[in-house]
Parts: sequence; C-alpha cells; structure tokens
Amino acid sequence: MNYKEIKELYSRATLKRLSRIPKKFYKLNLTLLTFEMLRGIRFESVYFLINECRNILLFPMEYTDQNEFLSFKSACLTKINDLIPDGKEQEDFINEVIQLTRKIFEQSSQNKKVLLRVSELEQTFKVGNYFRKVFRNVEDNNLRPHVWVDIDLSRGITPTYPDLLTYGDLINLWGMYLDKIKQEKDYSNKFNEPYNRIHKQLNYDLLTLRKYLNISAITFVEAYLYHVFYDVKKSNYSLETESVRRFMENMKVEDEQVIKQLIIPEFCHDNEENTKEISRLFEEYDDLNKKRNRFIHASAFDQNGESHLLPLLNIGHEEIIQALNICTDLVRAVENILPSELKILFWWGTITHPDYTNEEKGNFIIRKGV
Repeated sequence: MNYKEIKELYSRATLKRLSRIPKKFYKLNLTLLTFEMLRGIRFESVYFLINECRNILLFPMEYTDQNEFLSFKSACLTKINDLIPDGKEQEDFINEVIQLTRKIFEQSSQNKKVLLRVSELEQTFKVGNYFRKVFRNVEDNNLRPHVWVDIDLSRGITPTYPDLLTYGDLINLWGMYLDKIKQEKDYSNKFNEPYNRIHKQLNYDLLTLRKYLNISAITFVEAYLYHVFYDVKKSNYSLETESVRRFMENMKVEDEQVIKQLIIPEFCHDNEENTKEISRLFEEYDDLNKKRNRFIHASAFDQNGESHLLPLLNIGHEEIIQALNICTDLVRAVENILPSELKILFWWGTITHPDYTNEEKGNFIIRKGV
C-alpha cells in the first residue's frame, strides 16, 4: 500500500477540499479505514475504502444526497458504535479517530515505532471492544491502562505483552528450524555422497537454531512469569496470603521467586496436585535455564572436569522438542490456575500454535480472530 498517499487522504488540506455532505461521507470513510488498517492483513477492505475516498474527492457532487448519507451513516455506526466512548458525541469520535491516525502517520514517517498506552487510546475509542474484534476471549480487565500498544497500519494493532512478543519469536524460530531440517534432508537425498562442506554447514545451522530455540523458550517463560508478577503488582487484586503481600513489595524478582513466593502460595490454594505439577515443571525448566545461562554467559570455565559449553553443544533434536514442550506446559499450567481477572494469555486462542512433537509449524501473523 502507498502509505504516503493514504497519509495525504487524512491531511487537513485534503479535508478542506470538501464541505457539507460530501465531507461527512469522506470522514466516515476515513474512520472505517483507520479501524480496518488496525486489523492488519485485511487488504481488500482497506483498498475498497481508499478507492471510496478517492471517488469522493474526484466526484463530490455524487455524494450530496442527504438520505443516502443517513443510510450510509447508519450502516457505519452498526460497525463502530461499540467503539465510541460513553458520553462522547459521534462527530467528536470521528474527528478524534482522524487526529489519532494523523499522529500515527507522523510518528511512522519519522521511522519511530508507535507505542501508545491503553489509557491514552481509551480517550479516543473503546480499546477493549476493539480488541474483541481482533482477539477472541479478550476481556476489559486483560487490557490494563499501563499496557503499551504497538500500532502499525500495515501489521495491525498489538499489545506489547512481552510473553506475546517472545512467543512470536519462538514460533518463527521453530519454523526456520523445520525449514532447515527439510533443506538438510533434501540435500542428503539429492547428493548421496560422503559428508562434505555444505552438509557440515547445514548441520551447524541446525545446531545454532537448536541453541537459540532453547534460549527463546526460556525467554518466553521468563517474560510470562515477570508479566504475571507485574500485573498483580499493578492491579487491585486482593491477595490472601500475608507472605505474598510482603513479597509483592519487591521491585525486582527472579523467575523462581515468582513461582515459589507468588504462584504456589497464592493461587494453588493448598491444591496438592497443582502444586506438584507446577513444581515438577519448574524444576525441569530450571535445569534448562541453567544450561541456557552457560551459553548466554559463554566462558571457557569448567565444572567437575566438564566444559560449561558442553550441554548446549550437545543439544539434539529430541532434546529441543522436550525443552519446548516443558516451557509451554509450565506457562499453560500457571495460566490455568490464575483467577480470570489476572489471566494474560487472552491471545492464545487466536494463534495457530506449533506442534513440537509432530514437527508442525505455527503461525503468529494469521490469527484466527481476525
């Protein structure tokens, strides 16, 4: 899409070319265009609205019928009425959406990432209602005022939840890994010859991807656990356990502390089965994390006569599949016991997830709710 042209459609100079009913038609189309662009990958509807704006500018006299405008306005409001903040006039809403879009274009043109807080966006439109159009299972309390939202008019609107972003990286890395496995197999089948330089390079690529899949999976778990801690800290949730209340006064915590000093005492509620399951998964995850740290902080040190780097240099295909499943299972186990107002994986049902065991890719971009 030509974003320079689209930016011009929203400019004050362009709007001044119109008046009365054609201008009302035009502003409604711009409002619809904004929300369609924020959905991401809905190019057909975006192109349709762009062409409609062009037609109004070229042939304004064809858009002067009051009855046609009222009918069009009614149809538009059916689509966007639930996005208008309570007490806000429709005309004010339309003007503020256009102003917001100009702001997005302005920051984008300066090669800046556009990040706005939910609290700021809520002044223009009902963010919770909009996210329900994009993500299934989202609730208003999932979108806390302090959350930053990434606004990209080509990719759509995404809450910058660290667990969401790191999971997207994990999905992408897994897809690259499967592609590289196929490439190595194809090469081996095509060139039935002794191990050569190309074959060696492909296998080294696979080892590199396995190491970074391990790192990415651990990062996903850390991001999720820290997010849970931060959300509890920022929310008005009433904690039942005195020791947990004292723990939440901390500003910096470790993943182990989040599990043992928040999750288990506050949310397992003496449920022995939940406690055992989460403790088991965390123990397995912690072992993976210690190996990961040896690579993050790579050194020539040894321990008990063994190189610090050996565990990750030896990591094989089955091991990485097991690691990916452990990390995913731990996050899901914690999410399952959280009360509804603290659950943060509202986006989980919108993504096509990878199947590590059966070596199937996931898809982070094409979302089921869109």
